[in-house]
Order: sequence, then structure tokens, then C-alpha cells
Amino acid sequence: MDVRKSVLVSLVVWLLTPTAGAAAMAGRAVVTNNQRLYREARLRSKAIGRLTIGEEVTVTGRQGDLLEISLPNQKAGWTLANGLIVLDENPHAAALLFEAADSMAESNSLDSWQAAARLFRMAAALATAGPYAAEAAFRAAELAWQAEIRQTGAPSDKGSLADLAAVTRTYAKTPAAARAAFLLLRNSLCEHWDGTPGCPAAEVGLISDYLQQYPNSVHAAEARYAIAYRHAALVEIYLAKDKAYFSPEKAVEHKAKALAASEQLARDPVGILWRVRAERLIWSLQNNVGVYSDIQVALRKQ
Repeated sequence: MDVRKSVLVSLVVWLLTPTAGAAAMAGRAVVTNNQRLYREARLRSKAIGRLTIGEEVTVTGRQGDLLEISLPNQKAGWTLANGLIVLDENPHAAALLFEAADSMAESNSLDSWQAAARLFRMAAALATAGPYAAEAAFRAAELAWQAEIRQTGAPSDKGSLADLAAVTRTYAKTPAAARAAFLLLRNSLCEHWDGTPGCPAAEVGLISDYLQQYPNSVHAAEARYAIAYRHAALVEIYLAKDKAYFSPEKAVEHKAKALAASEQLARDPVGILWRVRAERLIWSLQNNVGVYSDIQVALRKQ
């Protein structure tokens, strides 16, 4: 059962549990929806503030669909129960936080990504040894990566890159670690190739190291194609007669490596897209068609 299905099962179990409502009578809770805080237990009561996603509050009572809560700043009031997830004495809290975060992450909004990341971090913290921890930690880091690229054009060393590295250490050898390592790999690639052998040759080594460590990664086929493509690009580079690095011998060597990698990928039961691209690469190599300009389909920095 994958993580999303497991989360949905936990959500259904929680909703059908007779004590689910009673658990909301007291204890810590997390806000999962931006909503109003009312002075009294009536929706027509005066709003005295707003709650934001990710805030932690203390539940002190319940009346119908409204919960009485207090905030760390001593402010207290009433708010809609369906916008909070109770943490204390709730064995499904991590799953509920994960489900809420997953829904928010589907939006293309920067605010939604940041809110979802906060909830994913909380889910990971609640379920350090549970089935959601690794995936939640990765999803939080991935959303931070996306948000930083949208805001500044690049991920931050002290932000998402540090978070991704932490996932690879804390949850080593998990699918989440492999996905986190793949984003770190992408960040280590050259931003632009300058037509020399330097970048593609170095990237073959980086991508090969990734595959050695994570051979069963969901990104394995893409990484294998990226290696084949770089060998094919090196063929074109080393055949540039007007360059100091002109070397027909190295071109022959890389053509053989590109064909071997492509043929193996085309035979393996992997994603159809990478099999098709591998066959196109074989055709290009056999017909001396240059591939250097096709870098957009062969693993980029961002």
C-alpha cells in the first residue's frame, strides 16, 4: 500500500471512531485552514482574529461544530473544528496532517506550498518511526526547493538543500532518500555547457555515483538515459576539428559507451518514455546525427 492510500485509510478510521470528536475536547492541535477566531461560540459572533495554517493551539472545549481554543499569545476564542487537527491522544494525527498537506501541495500557489511544507514537517516530527516520516520529510524539503526556485531562481544551501541532505541521512536507503538525493544531484550539475568536454564528462561521474547508491530509484531510468546522452554528446564534442581537445579516438570510445548504455536501457522494462528516447539516441549515433542541443531531455540542473 503506498503512502497516500495508507493515509486515506487512517483518515477514514479516525472519522469512524466514536471518540474522534471527544478527543477534540482538550489538548494540542494544529490549524490546517486559514480561518477566523470568534469571541463566542457562534459564527455570527464578532471575529477577533485569524488563524493561519501551521499554528499550534490548545483546545479547551467544544460546542457543536466549534472548538474553544487558546493561543500562545494568550488570545482565546472559538473556531471551526474542521480546520484543526488534534494532536494529543490521536494516533492518526500524523496521517491527518499528511493528508491535509498533500491536498495543499497540489495548488500552484507559493503560499500553499509553504503551508503544506509546514504541515509535512509536523507530520514527520509526529511519526519519526512511522510509515509517513520519510515521505513527509522529503515532501517538505521538495516544496521548499520549488518555492525557493520560484522566488530566487535557485535553491538555498541553508534551506531546501540542507533539508534534502538531512532526508538522505535520516532516512538512508529509503525511496524518499533516493528522491532527495536526485534533487541534490540535479543541483550539482553544470548550469550551462560551454561546448567543451568538462561538464558532460564530470556529470557522467556524478550520475553514475547516484545510480550506484540508489540503483532502484524511481529516477534510475532517467539517470541512465542521462549518462548515455552525455556520452553521445561527448562524441560530437571530441569530433570538433578546430578545437584543442579534438580526439577521434575518444569520440569512438564514447560512442561505444553511449550505444551500450542506450541499448541496455531500450531492452529493460523501464518507463516507456526513456526506452523511446534511448532508441532515438541509438538511431542518432548510428546515423551520425548530433545530439548536443537536446540537453533539455537529459537531466538538467533545475
